[in-house]
Amino acid sequence: EADKTKRSILRKLWGRRSNRDRQQELSAAVPKDINYKETYMLRCGGEDQNFVFAGCCRPIPGDDVMGFVNDLGQVEVHSLSCPRAQVLKATYGPRILSTKWETVDREFRAEIHIEGIDRHGILQELCQTISTLLNINIRAMDIAAEHEVFECRLSVLVRDTGEITELCSAVKKIDGVKSAVRLS
Repeated sequence: EADKTKRSILRKLWGRRSNRDRQQELSAAVPKDINYKETYMLRCGGEDQNFVFAGCCRPIPGDDVMGFVNDLGQVEVHSLSCPRAQVLKATYGPRILSTKWETVDREFRAEIHIEGIDRHGILQELCQTISTLLNINIRAMDIAAEHEVFECRLSVLVRDTGEITELCSAVKKIDGVKSAVRLS
């Protein structure tokens, strides 16, 4: 019965994550002795990673997060603003950990929503500001304009929330851009 439950949990986890995320899930160290009274330090760098990311909220370093010890014994990290995190806190209080980001040695995907007044050359300015000026890797961009207003959904790789804040500030300085906010 325990094996059946474990397989069911794995199917649920794997159904929502990419292959890379699945590999990280399987290779993440299962903490042996967790002291629930101390802040759990989140290490994120190659094989040294001591947690797994929750598939529901995609937190990145700099976000306020909490840890949840899942049924596999792994520390699962959720953003404090995640609705699932609120349910976990209410339902599984003893399995909740206070967490803090320690070591970060990789980039994370973040989604940004940009809106503004469409004009000739604005796409070029957005790309130049993000890629060249800020040296941030653009992974995907979906931009559309209608009635002189444009909307852009941007996927970028960043190290922490500080880079997102910097990106949004720089983009808002572009003539015609009215808003730039993180979606996830």
